[in-house]
Amino acid sequence: MIKISDALDEDGLSQLAARTVKIGDVYEITMTETNGIKPKPGDASRDKYFVVLGFDSEGVAYGGVIINSQINKNLPGYIKMYHMPIK
Repeated sequence: MIKISDALDEDGLSQLAARTVKIGDVYEITMTETNGIKPKPGDASRDKYFVVLGFDSEGVAYGGVIINSQINKNLPGYIKMYHMPIK
């Protein structure tokens, strides 16, 4: 079975995404420390949900929301104030 990403070059993938990704879409993506996510001990990555908030003038998604199961109690207070529990 072939994946669509194997059949398209980077420009083709960008064009496909530009036509199909919309504000409010939610994606499960694998994130690493490169993306600002600290994996659990022994893991190289974590799967997180990403919500598309908007696009820049070139059509690149410029925002997102990372949803955690709970607010990290080890974060400094000035960062915690930006977090909101979702029931």
